[in-house]
Amino acid sequence: MATKTGEKHIRVDDIVMQEQFEKIMQYPGYKTFNKAANAALMIGLPILLERLEGQTDTHQTAEEKILDNIHSDDPELVYDSVTLQILKELIMTATINKSLLCSIFNVLDLMFDDIVVPANKFRQGSFDKTPKYLQNYENICLQKIRR
Repeated sequence: MATKTGEKHIRVDDIVMQEQFEKIMQYPGYKTFNKAANAALMIGLPILLERLEGQTDTHQTAEEKILDNIHSDDPELVYDSVTLQILKELIMTATINKSLLCSIFNVLDLMFDDIVVPANKFRQGSFDKTPKYLQNYENICLQKIRR
């Protein structure tokens, strides 16, 4: 059951899984069940979701893709590497979204002034510059984050 803080409580009834968690918890950085369970979920949930949605790549599973990029027996390093990979994907997605939204904003801005927008320039990403007012807001937010 979810609490207001986003906590979830689980019961591990499978003896083999309990033993696996106990083994994981012997490694540095995984001294608590919570850390071990979160690491297992971080690696396993994307794989399960791919299987349920029928998106698994016949050549290589998500787990194999992740583990191919990580050459370590240290579970803490594996967890950190997976976290870093997810952060890189989030940054890439945010950058693409920002570019697309800025392009749409800038084209609409020109169209409201009855300026003809060449379709090929739009498709090439020529209108992806961040509007001035958003640049200012972004700079203020980044300064606050860095403090």
